[in-house]
Amino acid sequence: MPRVARARTGVFDDLADQLRFAPKATLLRQIARAERLGGEIDPEENYPEDWLIQRITGYRPDIEDPALLVGKAILTDLSAFVELLCERAELTRGDLPDAAGALNIDQVCARWGVDRRTIERYRRRGLVARRVRTGARGGAQLAFMPSAICAFEARFGAELQRSASFSRLSSIERALILRRCDRYCARLGWTRGQAAARIAARLGRAHETVLRVIRAHDGDAAPDRAARTGEVDRDGVFERWRDGAAMKELVAMTGRSRSATHHLINTRRARLVRGVELVVTPNSDDARALEDAAARSGLGVERWEDARAFVEFARGAPVVDKKVERARAMALAHLRWRAHHMIAGLPRGRAASATLDRIETDLRWIARLVVVLVRDEAAVILRAMEERAGCGFLELTPGDASAWFDVAFGGACGASVRFDPSRGGRLAAPVTIALSHALAGMRAAPAEEGRARAVARLGDWASHACVWQAWTEPGAGARRAIERGGEEARILGARYGTDGTQPRTAEEMEGEFGVGGAALARMERG
Repeated sequence: MPRVARARTGVFDDLADQLRFAPKATLLRQIARAERLGGEIDPEENYPEDWLIQRITGYRPDIEDPALLVGKAILTDLSAFVELLCERAELTRGDLPDAAGALNIDQVCARWGVDRRTIERYRRRGLVARRVRTGARGGAQLAFMPSAICAFEARFGAELQRSASFSRLSSIERALILRRCDRYCARLGWTRGQAAARIAARLGRAHETVLRVIRAHDGDAAPDRAARTGEVDRDGVFERWRDGAAMKELVAMTGRSRSATHHLINTRRARLVRGVELVVTPNSDDARALEDAAARSGLGVERWEDARAFVEFARGAPVVDKKVERARAMALAHLRWRAHHMIAGLPRGRAASATLDRIETDLRWIARLVVVLVRDEAAVILRAMEERAGCGFLELTPGDASAWFDVAFGGACGASVRFDPSRGGRLAAPVTIALSHALAGMRAAPAEEGRARAVARLGDWASHACVWQAWTEPGAGARRAIERGGEEARILGARYGTDGTQPRTAEEMEGEFGVGGAALARMERG
């Protein structure tokens, strides 16, 4: 761990020198007092030097003309000062008042859905950490006390929610953007800008962000790695495999052995799941969360064909049962935890098919839970859109209504997939914050008189609630079999969770339905 930074504010520097020989008990009291200041100092206010010393040490020095310190400067140096006192006290974990509740920096990152650099910025704004020794060789780590975490959340709760809702484009999202752009331009004759606007609305991303990805791809004249290594053909094999193509056909496409072709497919699957970023929250490692009936059934969601159907549902939907919502949120948190650790444990070489199937099944299950959780927030979403638009949702033009619907549900899905039930509270709060952020740049006007009766057709938001659904949802062959109905549709519905129950792995399908892998693959070919 890096050495302790030296405080730049003079009063902290002087006070640290005066406390060089203070006993440990005294230092522990002063550490606790300084830590509390992180939640009390206003960055815009001025504070006299003698007042600050009194708050930390308990006595007020007689200073004839005390200097005035800006609150922002105090907060910037407060955590560094506390760390220095911890070093002087040779603080260990046993010295912490609530050692069991203290979080390390990675746990704080997971709690708030941010990275380490963001935590470092927060520490310069009053998030105080204690420096704890971890071994005889001088090792140390930061420990964030529950009281300091709660004080920071009370002050910057809205900002923390916005930070958690921000995420960089993954490689999967970039590929999805480019694929959709090509399809829209080829089939609809759209320009790149028109395609980018539609994709941005679908994914809940900024228009300029999507357009930048497309322009970067179009302007890259050099052959990319995929073209040099033949991975374009490999991706074609993967897509054909997903659609249920027989292995004999795939072997003919690759010109390789059956084993080598299977390895190419699994390599592609492993690369896709490694690109998935999942937020892991505290207390989410209890597998019993998956045993609740609410997490395993009732996960089916009917598509709203148009805006009127959505509004009727949202205004007539019953209040969500708190216990059901919490059970599903706890199951979602555990699935994120499990999938994250399984992805992290994937070998760099050959990944086992059963492991990949377990990860993909968990991702499908996560998507099903996200969709049903967001469905239950339809009234909140409708109210947020109407308040932002300044008119009823049905009064918007069809184009505006469709775009607002896509953006709002994209923001709600993003908040739901990161929701932390261990902190208490209902999902409606983070969804409302996410909607405020997502709809901030949206503009709309009511339809002209005489055109207001036109009803917007709505997209199938549930099929792209999570980015990985682009490659974990049933392929073309499985979709055809499901649409035909019958016994095969029942089995595939259980396999992919389209029947309202939790998705199942191939191994679980064999144990529960007596359908082996070969028979399942045959059904998926349609």
